[in-house]
Amino acid sequence: MTHTGFIIGAYPCAPSFHQKGEQEERDFWRQLADTPDIRGLEQPCLDNLHPLGDEWLFRHTPGDWQIVVTAVMETMRRRGANGGFGLASADEDQRRESVTFYRHLLEKIVAVNARFPGKVIALEMQAAPQSGNPCVAQATEAFSRSMKEIAAWDWPCDLVLEHCDAMTGRAPRKGFLPLENVLKTFWRCWTTRISAFVLTGRAQPSKDATLHCLSRMFRRRRRQESSAH
Repeated sequence: MTHTGFIIGAYPCAPSFHQKGEQEERDFWRQLADTPDIRGLEQPCLDNLHPLGDEWLFRHTPGDWQIVVTAVMETMRRRGANGGFGLASADEDQRRESVTFYRHLLEKIVAVNARFPGKVIALEMQAAPQSGNPCVAQATEAFSRSMKEIAAWDWPCDLVLEHCDAMTGRAPRKGFLPLENVLKTFWRCWTTRISAFVLTGRAQPSKDATLHCLSRMFRRRRRQESSAH
């Protein structure tokens, strides 16, 4: 069967996500593999890409499926233990811990793509600030430092920014850096490695500010491309 079309985030529905047994997990992935119009997975990475290990995932999914790795699950898990963890954290020690986690993701993706060329096509990143610190300026500066370092690494896949609800919203669930500030960070330290923005769940960016930042970013990219020719 040919699988084309969608990258799906099925992991929250997997039995392993709910501490169920391996037989149920095998049944789940077998049924998913038989579903048409799927070309790959959004998959979290903690130590590995699956609770039962990378090899288990590769054995139970079609070989031609691609993977978009997301850092959100481990980011939120660690923030549950220490609210300072995150790429946009003003807590410098925890910001460095987050950068170290992304180094682990880089090493994992490099290893997977060395074995299966083109398997991992993107990494979804999250601009998580220090919990309880409402200062957007501090979070923006911290995120800028994180991105300057991470974007300089030799990634074998695209980098994608995943945004949910912002720290400035009412009763935020995830409370990430406001999208306008994320876009301004990318405009200041533009890198062509950032290929897309994904808005999920409760994301409610300011339309005017977002469009303004995107417009400036794309104009700047066109100027860079023109000067390169």
